[in-house]
Amino acid sequence: MKAELLSRMLVLLPLLLPMSAMAENSETGSWTDVIPMEIVPVAVANLPNGNLLTWSARDRYAFGGNLGRTYTSIFDPYNLSSSTVVVSNTQHDMFCPGISNLPDGRVLVNGGSGNDQTSLYNPVTDLWESGDKMNTVRGYQGNVTLSDGSVFTVGGSWSGARGNKNAEVWTEATGWVAYPEITADETVRDGSEIEPQGNYRDDNHAWLWAAPNGKIFHAGPSQNMHWIDPDGEVKVTAAGTRGSDPYSMNGTTVMYDIGKILKVGGAQAYGGGFLGSKRAHIIDINQDTPAVEEVQNTAYNRTLHSSVVLPNGEVFLVGGMKNTIIFSDLDAVLTPELWNPETKTWKQLSAMAIPRTYHSTAILLNDGRVFVGGGGLCGTCTVNHPDAEIYSPPYLFVDGTDTLATRPVINSAPSTANYDSYINVLTNSAVTNMSLLRASSATHSVNNEQRRIPLTFDTNAANNYSVKMPSRNLAPPGNYMLFVMNAAGVPSVSKVVLVGSAEVKSLVTDGDYWLESPSFGERLTSQANNQTLMAVAGTQDTQKWSIRHLGDRIYTLQNVASGRYLEVENSACANLSVVSSATTDVGDNRRWVMTRNGDSFNFRPLHCKTQSLDREAGRAGAAAISYTFQANHTPQLWNVTSAGAVAPYPVAITETVSTPVNTALTIDVLSNDIGSGLTISSVNDWTENAGRASVVNNQISYTPDTGFAGTDAFWYVIADSQGRSNSVRVIVEVTGEGSPNPVGVADNATTLINTTITIDVLANDIGSGLTIPELGAWSLKGGSLVLVNNQVQYSPAQDFTGEDKLWYNFADSQGRTNYGEVTINVEASTDAAYPVAVSETVNTPTNTPITIDVLANDTGLGLSILEVNAYAVNGGTVIQSGSRLIYTPASNYSGQDSFWYAVTDSLGRANAIQVFVNVGS
Repeated sequence: MKAELLSRMLVLLPLLLPMSAMAENSETGSWTDVIPMEIVPVAVANLPNGNLLTWSARDRYAFGGNLGRTYTSIFDPYNLSSSTVVVSNTQHDMFCPGISNLPDGRVLVNGGSGNDQTSLYNPVTDLWESGDKMNTVRGYQGNVTLSDGSVFTVGGSWSGARGNKNAEVWTEATGWVAYPEITADETVRDGSEIEPQGNYRDDNHAWLWAAPNGKIFHAGPSQNMHWIDPDGEVKVTAAGTRGSDPYSMNGTTVMYDIGKILKVGGAQAYGGGFLGSKRAHIIDINQDTPAVEEVQNTAYNRTLHSSVVLPNGEVFLVGGMKNTIIFSDLDAVLTPELWNPETKTWKQLSAMAIPRTYHSTAILLNDGRVFVGGGGLCGTCTVNHPDAEIYSPPYLFVDGTDTLATRPVINSAPSTANYDSYINVLTNSAVTNMSLLRASSATHSVNNEQRRIPLTFDTNAANNYSVKMPSRNLAPPGNYMLFVMNAAGVPSVSKVVLVGSAEVKSLVTDGDYWLESPSFGERLTSQANNQTLMAVAGTQDTQKWSIRHLGDRIYTLQNVASGRYLEVENSACANLSVVSSATTDVGDNRRWVMTRNGDSFNFRPLHCKTQSLDREAGRAGAAAISYTFQANHTPQLWNVTSAGAVAPYPVAITETVSTPVNTALTIDVLSNDIGSGLTISSVNDWTENAGRASVVNNQISYTPDTGFAGTDAFWYVIADSQGRSNSVRVIVEVTGEGSPNPVGVADNATTLINTTITIDVLANDIGSGLTIPELGAWSLKGGSLVLVNNQVQYSPAQDFTGEDKLWYNFADSQGRTNYGEVTINVEASTDAAYPVAVSETVNTPTNTPITIDVLANDTGLGLSILEVNAYAVNGGTVIQSGSRLIYTPASNYSGQDSFWYAVTDSLGRANAIQVFVNVGS
C-alpha cells in the first residue's frame, strides 16, 4: 500500500476541493478542477496502492491499426500527477480490449486493436509481461473474472473477422482454452438483431457477471439474458428479458448489492444518432429465474455514460450524451445523477466541467471519491479530452453544510482474508456499516468487475470488530476495498484486502475410470507396446485410467496396469499424432485440459490446445490420435465412467510407534493401509495427551507435549481415489524419564459472602497432563467443594467471612501425584474493586501455538474469561481452554499479532484488554 496513504488523503482532500464548488456539497457533492493528463484515458484499472493504471492506444490521442504498442500512464489521485510510458515489450495494442482483475492483484488485458494478444500488468513490479494468446482475434468483447479465479471472454467482432467470436476461458496454467460450444450467437448476439451494423457491433461490450450460483450471468446489451456455465453439462440457458427494455448498446450495469444489478440507459444502435434511454432496471439474480424491476427513469437520456457503485450502495451515474454520435460532444450530459437503493430514485448532482462521452471512463478510488476522465481519442479532433476530474460524493460532507466530515479511520485490518472466515478490524471510532468493493477496471462504459458486498460483523469491544468475509461465489478472488461507515454515513478511506485465491474445481473426483466411446462402448486400452487403441470393454486394468486433477482443469491420465501416463508422442502438434504412454507425467504433452460436453468430456493436450484426443476415423478398434479440436465431434467425445466399483474399500490399519521424550516424529501411516490412491484427509490436531499432529506430504508429523512420557494416541482419516474414507487410531509410546514430578503451587482467591466461585487450581501447577482425580466435599471452614471440568467450585459456608482454605490432590499423565493448597478470602463488603484486565506481551516461534494464562496478572473477585476474539489481527486463531487461552499463529507468519479478551468477576462486571504476541522472536 502506498506509504502514508491515509494521512495524505485526510490532509489533501480539502485542498482538492475548490471553494467555488463547495456550495450545498452535502446534497450535490463537489468536483476538483480539471486535471491535465498525458494521454486520453480510455481504459482504467484500480491498483492496490490507490493509484490508477490508465491507457489510451498506439498514440496518446489517437487509435488505429496495430503497431504493437500502447501508451500507459499511472495516475496518482493524491498528487494529481501522471507517469506515462510506451509499452511495446508485449507487442500489444491494448485499445478496446477485455480487462480483468486477477486473483493475485494483477491486471489482465486481452485483445483489442486487431490482435489476439494478452498482456499482464504486475503492480508489485510495475512491469508488463506477455500472456498466452487467445484462440480468436477480438476487440470490444466482454470479460469477467469468475468465482474460481478464471477469466471468461466472449464476443468482440469489432476486431478481426466478423462473427464466431465464441467463448474462451483463461487460467495461469492453461492460458486461453476455447469453448466453441458457448457461441456468441447463442449468448451476446441473441436479442441484438435490431443493431443496424449487425455483428460488427451487436456482440460488443457484453455485460457479464459472476453470479451467486457460481455461474456467469449475461445481462445484455442484448434484450435477451442468459446463464452461462463453462463447466456445466448445459453451457447456456435462457434467462428471460429485462421486461420491455430493448437492446441497449453502450448502456451500463453495476452490481450494487449481492446478486443485484442496476442497468441504466443505452441506445438501440452503436452510432447513427440513436436516442439514449432514460430507463433503469434492477435485475435480481439471486434465484434461477432473474427478477426484473423497472425503477424511476433518470433525468436525462443517456448513452456512452458510466456507472460507479459507492461504498454505501448508491450508484453514481456520470457522463454520456443524449444521442449516440461517435466522436462528438453534442448534447453531452454534464450533470451526474445519484441512485438511492432504498428509495430506488435518482437525484441530480453538481455538474462537471468537461463532457465525458465516447471513450470516457469512471472508476471508484480507494478513498471513496470517483475518478472521471477521457473522451475522444480521435487525433486532432476538437473533442479529445486528455484530462480528468475527481468527484467527492455528498457522503464526504457534514449534512446540511459545505464542511468536510470527519472520517472514521481503519486503524488495523489484515491485508489478506479467506472465504467465510472472520477478520479483526480496529477503528478509531464507532462504525455502523462495512462493505467490500472489488478493485475493478473499465473501458467503453463497461466494468464487469465492480461489485459491492455489504458485510456483517460483531462488536468485540469499543471500536473492535469481528467481520464475516463472504463466500467464493459472492466475491471472486482478488483485491477488495474495505470501507467502514459511521452512523452519519461517512465512509473511511478503504483498506485493501486480498480476498480468497484461485481454485478451479475438478470435473471428476480423482480416481480410476474407463474412457469409453459413446458410439461403440469400446474402451481406451494400453497395449504391451505402450500404444493405445480402442478395445471391447472388459474389466482388465489395461483399460483403467487413474485420473488426477492438477488444478486449473489440467489432468494426468495414468494407466492402472502399466503405471504409464497418456501422452502425445514427441510433443507433436499436428493431425494424426500418435497418442501412447510414458513413464512420467512431466511435460505438457502428458497433461490434458479436460472440459465437459454434455454427458461426455473432451481431452486437449496442454502443449497444443488446438488438438484433441481422438479415435481415428471414429471407427471400432481405432488407434488413439490427436486431431484438430472440434466441438461436438463424436470421435473426440469420451464417456468417463468410474472403474472404482472393482476396487476394495480402503482399510486403515492401526499401528504403534515410539519416540523419545521431547522428540518429534514423522509417521508414514499409509505404508500399511490398504486401498487405491490413498491420501490422508484429516488428523486430530491435538492428541489424547496434549501432543500435536499435522499432515505433511501425506505423512503425519507428531510432536509430544513438552516433558511428556507415556502412552499417547490420535486418530486420522484416509480417503481413496474414489473419495471413500476410513479412520484408525495410532498409538505413540513416548519413552524416557519424561517430565519431573508434579508440583502444586499455592493459589489465592477472593469472593464475597455467600458467593460461589470457580477456581482453576491447576493453572499454575507444574507437570504434564495434570488432572484432579477426586476432591473432598468440604473446605477448612465448612465451605462446600465440587469438581467441575478439572476446576474447583467453592461455595463459602452460609454468612461466613474471613480466611478459608482447601486442599486438593492431582496427578500427572504418568500417574504421579501431589497436592495443592488454596487460600480463599471471603469478604463481607459488596463494594469490591472493579475487575482490571492487564495487557501482556508473549513470544512464540513461527508456526508454534502458545498457551497463555491471561488471568494470572488480572485483578478482581472470582475472575473468569467472558469472551475472546476467535481471530487475531494478523490471522492467528485463539481458543479458550479453561482459564487459559491457546493462540496459534497464521501459517508461516512472522511479526507482531494481537487479540482482545474480556474478563468478568463474580459480580458479573466485565473489562477487556489486548494481548500482544511476538511471532518468530
